[in-house]
Amino acid sequence: MNYPDPYHNDPRMPRRLRRKDYTVGWICALPVELAAARTMLDEEHKELERDSSSQDENAYCLGSIGGHNVVIVCLPAGQIGNNSAATVAARMKATFRAIQIGLMVGIGGGVPSAEADIRLGDVVVSQPQQTSGGVIQYDLGKSTPDGFQRTGSLNAPPQILLGAVAMMQSSKLLDGSRLVKHTLKLDRNPTFRRNEAGPDVLFKPTYNHLGGQTCNLCNLSRQEARRPRAGDEPVVHYGTIASGNQVIRDGCVRDKVSRELGGVLCFEMEAAALMNSFPCLVIRGICDYADSHKNKRWQPYAAGTAAACAKEILLAISPVDVAEEQKPKHEAFSTVPFRQDPDFVDRPDILTWIRERCATPASRAALVGLGGVGKSQLAIQYCHDVRAASSQTWVFWVHAGTAARFEEAYRDLANRLDLPGRNDPKTDVLKLVWDWLCDEANGRWVMVLDNVDDVEVFYPKRKGKRDKCEDMVAPLATYLPQSRNGSILVTSRSRDAAARIVGGSKHIKEVDVMDSDQAVQLLWNKLDDASDEGSIASLARALDYVPLAIDQAAAYINRGAPRVTVSRYLDDFWRNDRKRTSLLNRDAGDLRRDESASSSVLITWQMSFEQIREKRPSAADLLSLMSFFNPQGIPESILRSYSTSCRTGLEYSINDNSGDDNDDDDELHEDLATLRAYSLVTATVDSDVSEMHYLVQFCTRLWLSSLNEAERWKQRFFTLMAREFPTGNFENWGKCRSLFPHVESLLEREPSDGVYAKEWAEVSSNVAWYMWSKGKYEMAERLARKAVRVRKRTEGQDSVLMLVSVSILALILRHQGKYEEAEEIHRRALEGYERALGKEHPDTLTSVSNLALVLRYQGKYEEAEEMNRRALEGSEKALGKEHPDTLTSLSNLALVLQDQGKYKEAEEMNWRVLEGREKALGKEHPGTLASVDNLAGVLRYQGKYEEAEEMNRRALEGYEKALGKEHPDTLTSVSNLAMVLQYQGKYEEAEEMNRRALEGREKALGKEHPDTLTSVSNLAGVLQYQGKYEEAEEMNRRALEGYEKALGEEHPNTLTSVSNLAMVLQDQEKYEDAEEMNRRALEGSEKALGKEHPDTLTSVSNLALVLQRQGKYKEAEEMNRRALEGYEKALGKEHPNTLTSVDNLALVLQDQGKYKEAEEMNWRALEGREKALGKEHPGTLASVYCLAFLFHRQKQYQPALEMYQRANNGFERMLGSHHPTTVACARHFSSLRQEMEHEP
Repeated sequence: MNYPDPYHNDPRMPRRLRRKDYTVGWICALPVELAAARTMLDEEHKELERDSSSQDENAYCLGSIGGHNVVIVCLPAGQIGNNSAATVAARMKATFRAIQIGLMVGIGGGVPSAEADIRLGDVVVSQPQQTSGGVIQYDLGKSTPDGFQRTGSLNAPPQILLGAVAMMQSSKLLDGSRLVKHTLKLDRNPTFRRNEAGPDVLFKPTYNHLGGQTCNLCNLSRQEARRPRAGDEPVVHYGTIASGNQVIRDGCVRDKVSRELGGVLCFEMEAAALMNSFPCLVIRGICDYADSHKNKRWQPYAAGTAAACAKEILLAISPVDVAEEQKPKHEAFSTVPFRQDPDFVDRPDILTWIRERCATPASRAALVGLGGVGKSQLAIQYCHDVRAASSQTWVFWVHAGTAARFEEAYRDLANRLDLPGRNDPKTDVLKLVWDWLCDEANGRWVMVLDNVDDVEVFYPKRKGKRDKCEDMVAPLATYLPQSRNGSILVTSRSRDAAARIVGGSKHIKEVDVMDSDQAVQLLWNKLDDASDEGSIASLARALDYVPLAIDQAAAYINRGAPRVTVSRYLDDFWRNDRKRTSLLNRDAGDLRRDESASSSVLITWQMSFEQIREKRPSAADLLSLMSFFNPQGIPESILRSYSTSCRTGLEYSINDNSGDDNDDDDELHEDLATLRAYSLVTATVDSDVSEMHYLVQFCTRLWLSSLNEAERWKQRFFTLMAREFPTGNFENWGKCRSLFPHVESLLEREPSDGVYAKEWAEVSSNVAWYMWSKGKYEMAERLARKAVRVRKRTEGQDSVLMLVSVSILALILRHQGKYEEAEEIHRRALEGYERALGKEHPDTLTSVSNLALVLRYQGKYEEAEEMNRRALEGSEKALGKEHPDTLTSLSNLALVLQDQGKYKEAEEMNWRVLEGREKALGKEHPGTLASVDNLAGVLRYQGKYEEAEEMNRRALEGYEKALGKEHPDTLTSVSNLAMVLQYQGKYEEAEEMNRRALEGREKALGKEHPDTLTSVSNLAGVLQYQGKYEEAEEMNRRALEGYEKALGEEHPNTLTSVSNLAMVLQDQEKYEDAEEMNRRALEGSEKALGKEHPDTLTSVSNLALVLQRQGKYKEAEEMNRRALEGYEKALGKEHPNTLTSVDNLALVLQDQGKYKEAEEMNWRALEGREKALGKEHPGTLASVYCLAFLFHRQKQYQPALEMYQRANNGFERMLGSHHPTTVACARHFSSLRQEMEHEP
């Protein structure tokens, strides 16, 4: 029947209906098929206005047949085949959502056989058989050793169409076919008439066509003998249609394929693409026999008979039945099993990303992250948001952790949707749900695949040889549709699994832990009593901002309240590993998590650990090792070393060059990729550094403990660190700096005599060395003492390793100014080396040198010299005179001789060292340059400033070239040059050099390193000489504060800094402050070094000077006499420092008018310096100057004139006319001459 047009009342005008009024979709492949279809319409409708927002490029013909509103579409010209058919059908369904009946109508190649007498012009209708749904894709499958094996299956036509087919078959039996009646409409167009098609000839399969588009040249004797039909009326056949992507043009191939498929009726090229996405009835008019005699003459008539058959089928269906089918059986619902969380904390960047991704048709997106970071909670919130925004959108929650749970979820969906056939044991329920999801008429849907952690659930690996039945089983991924009306959101711990499901990393959002504000808010929301705000932030931080851990902690606190508070939980958490384990292991029983998922963060993560261990054991091993590192900045270079060790099977392989480094890198990168895929490890911007969360590491170690493997992995970690953590030389600082955080906390706890104690002691010793070189003496001492204790237990008292640790401890103590204990330990080490290696072993001789050094620092110069000579003689004997170690011993001896004022002998030894190193190491070797600097020092002490400057400049240029301008040794050379410039009165250049040294050391060593503080003091000194007293005082105070913090108030360097500050205060006439500082320095030196140490005596002299400036001559004289007696005892009467003390005493005697004794002292100092330093030494000239001043004060003008003349000329030669000392001397000399001119 015809329905009234709601838009037009004029019957002469074509009607225009609405899109939702069309319930039949008719697809053709060729224009001739479209023409035949249009001929079958009872009426044509006016085309619809195009939706500007639509992406549908199809061209439609609209009309009606028997009360059904029909949409007819033809494939684009020249684009026939499965792909084009699928695209056209999908667009049609999206535009006409009310379509309930699908028809694929056109021509096909017939397969005549003994069972089916198919003739040209007959019609084939797809009908399900025992082995197919009516259509088989014959070219879908794979090649096997046994031949081509077809895979997959296609759906049967919808039941309403199969019912119509049955009705048409029964009508023929009762009333005869009405096809002829329908085809009469085609006779109006000559193209479609039967008599225009030509004769119907079936040739034998083996007989090939001979030239031309017709069979006029073919041998008719080669045709098959067939019984003539009674008339020309087309016959309708029902059965299987073969569909593929290529045209069959060979009779033998036609018959072979047909046999393999169990017998088919025709071949065509579009139906296979439609049956699963556009369930339809396929109707084909036979236009050829799929052989080489194929031509187009029969196509119009065959297209017409197929169209007539389609019309007959539509007439067998009541439009009322279609309308019933069109009615939705359900309102859209949600299967999310969790209520909306009232405590949910928004993470807007992630939720916005989900909304944007899932808004795209047929989209797939994934949230990937560590277990417990809130992936599922975000998905739950998104689902509730979707339902709140659109109640017409279906939301499906599918647990996808296992194949069984996925299948169970789909079965539940089938039941909830009341899908027909779901209870039939033979029905593929997964396919049933997939079909429903693919049907865009069902409306918009969102599916969450939760816990897609195992990619093999959806893409099973082939395990051994499968039989054909197994190969026919489709992977579960097949049942995840990509229809325009749906989107899939995946949650997964495995990046690899998620990427496989959603189609690549660009569709993945990494979900990390919360930021601090979000985590604090979540904890606050979850707590029943959130009054302890201060501790809430601390607890969130302690839990690494992991949502599941926060939820777990809040549940525990709420359950134990009021006795359990946030503060108490936090205290318990940090109390020890055992308590922390207990808290993290508690299952909070969260109703908003899947029943199979634990609410314990510990158990949750250990599931991931086990998965990794099962799938890639080497990655699990790497995770185990990394759990002992600091969470931040894990160097992949160290992991690479471990990976190499594992591959080669060597315990110590850092220097092993065997094997292929690329293989090692590939293995390591694959292991790291696995861990990153599970979000257990994070890559950083730095390409060679990885990071982990603290809680992940802690839970990994607990997992190892549960496997009784924690100690073994701790040993591996320390074995690796023992191999990798280098000595504390500056060249190793970069590596030490990167590794130190990874061993710092583990070194705090001294191990028992377990399996890794030896490795622990090795690491501890090297870290102590590094801390010592960094000036962190307290930490260095603490670690060194631990290393000594552990090695004493594990190695024995006299083991070489034990002695190494003891020596490192002694060196650290010396730098702390703990000279007595350092000396005691060095003596103990020396005795041990002598017992273990013998007295002449190089290591024993090194120990001798170390002892000499601490003796020298205590002012025990004679014994220090004796030790240095022993070391030198031993090295010469054991190694030879030119061996670098021998030259080092010679250099050490030169230094102690220099301390004793034996400058000539020291200079001679330094020349020898320099020549030896130039020969052994080369002129530009850093060791050679150190000798140049040492030689410059002894030259400076002798007043040979120009030669010393030349040496210092040579050393500096060499260091800059060899080590770079910012190396600590280069900066030391800069300081040495500044010193000799200062001695020459070149204060501006000296200041510039000192500032360079200071800036360089601040950058290389840090502002609080003792060497940096030395540069601060040096700069203060040259500022003081220039009269820049305020800045000099500021620098001295900075140095003093730094030393007090770094070394302690009683360290000798600190006390030297006190004296330096006193000197600049004195120059500013702040005598009381200066006296206070000098007394502090003196008392500290007496306590730290003893009353007779040369540095203590220097403090005595400094105090005497400030007392003298204040007119406290008696006490000043007393102090100077004490200093002189001490120097004479400690250094000898002719030591330059002793002679300086003599001059100082003479000056205070002068101030008291004790000229005779003062003159005796001045002459003694002058004679001693001439002997020790030479007549031209600035120190000698200073004694001449003092003596001239004494004569001047007594008005003994002639001897004063002679002495001034000598001093002035000497200063000009040695220091230059602009040196402050030269200028002062010249001023006094001029004053004398003026006085003499006015004398009568």
